Formats: sequence, C-alpha cells, structure tokens
Amino acid sequence: MATKPTDIVYSSKDVARFLSVTTRTIQLWADMGLVESWKTPGGHRRYTREAVDKLYRKLKKVPLQIEPPSLSVVIVEDSQDLLLLYKLNMANWPIPIEITTATDGYEGLIKVGSSSPDILISDLLMPNMDGFQMVKAVRNEVSNANLDIIIVTGLEKPEIKKRGKLPKGVTVLGKPIPFDTLQELFEKKYQSLHGTSYLNTPELEEVTE
Repeated sequence: MATKPTDIVYSSKDVARFLSVTTRTIQLWADMGLVESWKTPGGHRRYTREAVDKLYRKLKKVPLQIEPPSLSVVIVEDSQDLLLLYKLNMANWPIPIEITTATDGYEGLIKVGSSSPDILISDLLMPNMDGFQMVKAVRNEVSNANLDIIIVTGLEKPEIKKRGKLPKGVTVLGKPIPFDTLQELFEKKYQSLHGTSYLNTPELEEVTE
C-alpha cells in the first residue's frame, strides 16, 4: 500500500484468530498478495478492515483445511539444553503451540514485544538482563495485561524474595521443569482464549457468515 490507511487496522494475529488459521498462514498469504497489507516501521504487518473483509469473502467460497488455533509462547532460558528440552516435551502435547526462544532477559523483551505471546516462561538467573528485570518490564507494559507469566527456577521462594520479588500474578514453579504442571496451565489458557478444548477443533470447515 502506498499510504497508511486511517480506518481500523488489525495485526496478523488478529486476522488469524478471526479466520481460524495460524498467524504464519496469514503472513504467507500477505507475502503472496492474497490479502493487502503494509508493514510498520518495526516490521509488523497491518491489515485494514476492508482487506480482511475482502479475504473473508474469498474464503467463504472455498472449503478450507482449518488449522486449530495455537498458543504462542516465549521461553527465556540461557541453557540451550533446557530450551531443547522444552521444545521436545511441548512437541508431544496435543495443544498446538508456537514457540519462540530467547537466552537472556534483554532478548526476551524483544521477542515478547515482537510476537505478543499468550504465555511467557522464564528463568530468573540469566546473563545481561535477568528474569527479575525482564518480568517487571513486561508486566509494566499495558499491552501485556493478558499475558500469563510463568517462572521456572532453581531458586527457593525466600531467595526470590531476597533478590527483589516478582510482580503479582506471576506463577512460580521449581526445577526440574514440571512439564505436567505446565501442560495443565497451557490447557487452561487455551480454554480461556478459545472457549473450547483443543481436542474438539474440526479438521475441515468452511468459513460462512
């Protein structure tokens, strides 16, 4: 688009949820020119309501292989081995998950800002910027009000309090990583976002009015 439109605009994530496809699918369609969009100075795609309506009308006529909506998570952990462990375990969960990783708090802030995740998982003791600083910065940002923050750490609660505490509403879990508990938290988040079980998502559906 040559000029920035002035009416209501949507992100790729907004459009993906409306059409029940993944954010990546919308981005690919935009790259292919199937839906009009433009990029902000920060590199984020934006879509007008008119462009979304036009895409919606196109899709109504075509039976779609609907991909189940997914949870997006940013995992901040300085151990590459633990990052791999997260990925391997979550790959076996029935919940569709989009994983973004970072190795320190500074990188984690960037990834949260660029991907607007549903869940943030972080360690506390990390180089450059630790988890305490990052979580406080994330929670102070109004746009992250609905973000679930989960700390997975080897520190005991008295030590956490001694080092600077954490914002209210942050879930703290101990290491080794309690994957069963994490899966339960992910299931609850999925239910709260989509109002349905990930097991009941239809494989084939047509977008209708």
